[in-house]
Amino acid sequence: MDTVRYKFPEKLGFLFEDGWRFKVAYGGRDGAKSWSIGRALLLMGAEKPLRIGCFREVQKSIDTSVYKLLKDQVYTLGLGAFYDVQQKVIKGANGTEFVFSGLSTETRDSIKSFEGVDIAWVEEAHSISEMSWDILEPTIRKKGSQIWLSFNPSMDTDYVYKLFVLNTPKDAKVVKVNWSDNPWRSEALDSARKRMQEQDPEKYLHVYEGHCVPAVEGAIYYKEVSKLRSENRLCNAPYDPMLKVHVVCDLGFNDYMSLILFQRLASEIRIIRYIEDRERYIPSYSQELQDLKLNYGKLYLPHDGKAKHLTGA
Repeated sequence: MDTVRYKFPEKLGFLFEDGWRFKVAYGGRDGAKSWSIGRALLLMGAEKPLRIGCFREVQKSIDTSVYKLLKDQVYTLGLGAFYDVQQKVIKGANGTEFVFSGLSTETRDSIKSFEGVDIAWVEEAHSISEMSWDILEPTIRKKGSQIWLSFNPSMDTDYVYKLFVLNTPKDAKVVKVNWSDNPWRSEALDSARKRMQEQDPEKYLHVYEGHCVPAVEGAIYYKEVSKLRSENRLCNAPYDPMLKVHVVCDLGFNDYMSLILFQRLASEIRIIRYIEDRERYIPSYSQELQDLKLNYGKLYLPHDGKAKHLTGA
């Protein structure tokens, strides 16, 4: 096959580097992350036989996967004679194969069919749940195998964001890529970007600069929390043993149970600790609170606080 050459944004050159188990590209819109990863995988698959799994949290049909992106890139790269774009898979003349799946429908047994994957690409990885990750990661176990992730950050509490951006493993290469890193960015999107920057600067930071939103978009406290961050009022609040620690509970069992520990000083409310877990009984939370040995005040329960059993949704 003739050599195919294609330029990539400089920041995404690490896709071709060896020695990384995880390769993570995250950031705002128009950074060419997905297109570049698709092109890189197609070029690598044309160079040598690879089995490449393309995953996302939810894939209702092949149309909701990166299948179309890869299909378009096959012809953009002039690889139409090499790759056979079938209805549900893409196969190369040398044995390379692209397969697609939604992780939310996989189990530890069903995902075993992907054990021979050389590279797993997880698109829109911000939506991947901890359960899905715990199923996928140990499955991609072939010697030299890699897991690639691409996403636009949503919240800084998202599992993959915490796992790779906030606590980057030693065997991971994590790179933030925004519109400013893409020399071939869309002129149409450039115009939309500038308009959003003027009209809604908070949304602009999330959509184009890859900032996490501090609360769900459109929620009651979204702007309040954004302002809190911009004024540098979000910080580590130390425990003051002279002040009472009050506990607010949101009960749950199958769904999550949450405990917020806070102290009051004049008009200030200082949140000093947050506890969240699931499928635990109340005595275990009580013991955890006792072990902290804090100066406790009031306990606030929701309307269903008198229920004898916790079930959750």
